[in-house]
Amino acid sequence: MSAKKLLGWQDWATFRFAVIGGLLTRPPEKGELQKALSALAEQSYQHPAEPQKKIRLSFATIERWYYQARAAPDPIAVLGRKPRVDAGRRPSISERLLEAIKTQYHAHPRWSVQLHYDNLSALARERPDLTPLPSDKSLLRLMRENGWRRRGGARAADGRPTARPQTPRRAGDQKLRGLPCACPLAPGLPSGQDPPAH
Repeated sequence: MSAKKLLGWQDWATFRFAVIGGLLTRPPEKGELQKALSALAEQSYQHPAEPQKKIRLSFATIERWYYQARAAPDPIAVLGRKPRVDAGRRPSISERLLEAIKTQYHAHPRWSVQLHYDNLSALARERPDLTPLPSDKSLLRLMRENGWRRRGGARAADGRPTARPQTPRRAGDQKLRGLPCACPLAPGLPSGQDPPAH
């Protein structure tokens, strides 16, 4: 498996210009543009980020690039991928909410993301200034980006792991531990009676 090459907007612009450049330098005769665009759409192209991969481009994509470049004084610049205006921002998470998430994480680093989300929901009901809440997936991405990972199990003051008390989860577990059980485990047995040993 080969690694993808990271491309900047200039690389994408150069690739796009290479696809439509012939149409700009040698404009087709009147009525021949659709035929020329169709011919370009039928070809395979080397992917700019993965040279071993061939891609096909749709007629509409090539047509859009053509009209963008034809009308621009600098066709390379107009064909580059524009970064989003809100890139790197989280419009769904206000500063107040971010501070509440940070405080909650540092107070409870062992909580799962779902538990953090549930507690944020409860907090937002008490504090409307924290609404609207982002989705749980947005919260997960935010926590990962900030390095707020769920910490391990309980620790003693000296940092050593502590043992958790084992509690039975089901009535059958109680029987396995030799504890009396108030529910029948086998048909026909009175409540609390142990089944015969085999």
